[in-house]
Amino acid sequence: MDTPKKVYVHRNLHKGGYSILDAKTYRVIDYQWEVFLENVEFRVRKYGQAMVRKQKQKNVHAFAVGFIVDKFTANDALRITYDPYAHNTFVEVESGEEVLQSFRCILNEKGCFIVKK
Repeated sequence: MDTPKKVYVHRNLHKGGYSILDAKTYRVIDYQWEVFLENVEFRVRKYGQAMVRKQKQKNVHAFAVGFIVDKFTANDALRITYDPYAHNTFVEVESGEEVLQSFRCILNEKGCFIVKK
């Protein structure tokens, strides 16, 4: 198996699904409806967040950063979300607890789900 590629992933509001950016060049390398990541960090760029709040217009400023891996199943996954008007970071939907990283992450049409190690 090839070495996993480090990427930035964000929801694509225009095309649907997710845009996948190369972590070194920040260029879009793919679009997918389902993405599987390992060793994930959840990042929110504060300037972009401030602009969304000020202008009331969405921009790309929140990402899942990790390594693309083959499909896996996760029965005990927790759903997380990010709302720039309500949260400063990604949070667990049920508990509201801040989420900065995760062992594994699945992004699909139902949202973003994490697997804690």
